[in-house]
Order: sequence, then structure tokens, then C-alpha cells
Amino acid sequence: DIGIYDSPAETQTAWKTALAGVSPGFLNVADYRQEAVAGFGEVLSPYSGRIQRRSLAWPFITRLMSISVGTSPAQTSSGPISGVSALYHDEGLSEGLNSERFTTFRTYGKQLPGYFVTLGLMLKPNGSDYKKVQSLRVVNKCMRLTYSELLFYIEAKIKVNSKTGKILEKQALAIEDPIKTLLTEILGDDITEPRVHVDRTVNIITTGKLIVTVGIIPVGYSERIEGKIGLLNPALELV
Repeated sequence: DIGIYDSPAETQTAWKTALAGVSPGFLNVADYRQEAVAGFGEVLSPYSGRIQRRSLAWPFITRLMSISVGTSPAQTSSGPISGVSALYHDEGLSEGLNSERFTTFRTYGKQLPGYFVTLGLMLKPNGSDYKKVQSLRVVNKCMRLTYSELLFYIEAKIKVNSKTGKILEKQALAIEDPIKTLLTEILGDDITEPRVHVDRTVNIITTGKLIVTVGIIPVGYSERIEGKIGLLNPALELV
């Protein structure tokens, strides 16, 4: 994570244009494993107790460490970001960086006091599934869990069809089900559903390969909320 410095001598427009540009900006950066946190704030130091101008990457990382992998750092019900007393760039008041894939902070006004993450965005290339940091965190945890389980199958005895050399259905299910159960129990409401598939088409006797594919159906995130409010006359409502 990178805290981009916004100089006090620089205008908001010039600063945002520079960040979104080619050099020294991030226009040509396309990597779903990189994230740029833009802006500074007045941040409380947990060591000295002093409030100083610091990169917002500091409180952003603190928020990530305090939530589950599938929870958005921008989830307002988690409360405002602690330790931040002022922003030098408020994306809610001066938009432009969120659309350029930067992670920013914002306010929501008097009804929701405090400072919040706008969205935890990755510097992803076009077409990538990993727009938001929580998506990458979920998959990373899934990979660690799956890898740990599959280590127990190195040089394991795999029952195969006596005619084709391909894994028996019963054996494939015995591998898939425990991994599904593990991912469901540990990832919990951070995902919708895990799917695990052992390739039944491989001749294991010939290749020595056990091929396992894991897919995660993610949860959805209410990035935008639309509401409709009006007056109703119950006498005119259709039954």
C-alpha cells in the first residue's frame, strides 16, 4: 500500500491529475496485487500518542487487520476509521481518484460522523476479477487453506478405474468434500459457496497427477444504494 503525498502547495486538481497521469502517476500500472492509498490525514500515533500528518495507508492497514478477509474496509457499519482526526483529501467532497482505482478516504456528513474508506480498490488491469481488496484477500486465504489440505495427498494412494486409470468417483468425492467443508467453516459468511472439483479425466497411473480446481462464489457488496420514497394512498393500491 502506498500513501501518496499531496503537497500543501499543490491544488487538489493538479494533485489528482498528476496521480492519474503516466509519470509520476499510476495510469500505466496494472497489477491486481497492488493497491495505492492516496492522501494524507491527521493520524494518531499509537506509539507516541501524538497526532501528526501521516499517510492514510497507516489507518487503512489497521482497518484491514481488524476485519475478516471478506469484509469491505469501506463497510460503514464497521464504524469510522479510528485514529484519524482530519483528511487532506476527502473523496466524498472532491471526487476523481476513486474512478482511477485509488483507495481513498471520505466523509458522509453529519448523519454519519467520522472518516471512512471510500472503497478498497486494487490497481487491477481491465477485465480482472480483483477490483476490491476483499476479493483478493478471500482468494488468498482460500489458496492457503486448500494448499494445506492438498499437501496430505502427495504420494497418496488413489483408487482408480481398473480399465481407464482414472480416479474413482467415490475417491474423488472423498477428496472434494473435506475441502468444501473446511472452506465453508473457516471462510463462513465471507463467501457464498465454495466449489471443489477433482478432474475425473486424468489417467493418474500414467501422469501421476491429481488435478483439483477450487472456485469461490463470492458475496455481493452494496456499493451503491438506491431508495424510493413517496406518499401512498392505500385506497388506490392494486390488490
